[in-house]
Amino acid sequence: MISVSGMRGIVGRDLTPELVARHAAALGAWARERGAPVVVLGRDSRTSGEMFARAAAAGLLSVGCDVIDLGVVTTPTTQLAVEHHEAGAGIMLSASHNPIEWNALKFIGSDGVFLDETAGRAVRALAEQGPARTGWDGVPWSCGKPGRTPPCSRSTGATGTSSGAGEASRRPRMAVCARPPCAATTASA
Repeated sequence: MISVSGMRGIVGRDLTPELVARHAAALGAWARERGAPVVVLGRDSRTSGEMFARAAAAGLLSVGCDVIDLGVVTTPTTQLAVEHHEAGAGIMLSASHNPIEWNALKFIGSDGVFLDETAGRAVRALAEQGPARTGWDGVPWSCGKPGRTPPCSRSTGATGTSSGAGEASRRPRMAVCARPPCAATTASA
C-alpha cells in the first residue's frame, strides 16, 4: 500500500528490498533537488528492519545522499533527528501497530513532519520514473568507517564539508549517529 507519506506491506510479498531501495532513492533525489542531500534513517526492532535499513541506505547513497543511520529508535526520535541535523528528509522503517510480518517506510520532510500530499506525489513520481543515480565519483568514500562525524550542518557546515577540507570531503557518506538530539540538547543545557 502506497500513501502520501510512504508505503507499507507484508515483507517479501508487498514490500521487498528492491522496492525499499527504489523509494529511498526517490526520497533522496527529492531532498537533493532541494539542496539538502542529507537523509536521516531510523528503524524499529522488527526482524526485517536491518534488511530494509541496508536497502534504504543503498538507495540513498546511490543518488549521492549522506545518510545518518540512527539504528533502532522511535518514530519521534527520527523526526527530531531530521530537524536536529538540519537534514533534507528522513525515513522511518516501522509498521507501527501492524503485525510482525508487516513493515513500512515513513517519509519525513526537512521540518520533521511526514510528507504532505504534494511532496508525497513528487517522491512517488521519482520512484516510478527511477531517479538518476550518481556516478563512481559520487559514491561515498567513508561509508561505515568508525570515527566519522555525522554529516550534519551543525558539525560540518552547510555544504557538508569540514572547514579547510578538500574536494573529497564533499562526497556523500554514511555515518552512525553518535550524537542523538537528546544528547546535544542535554549537553547544551
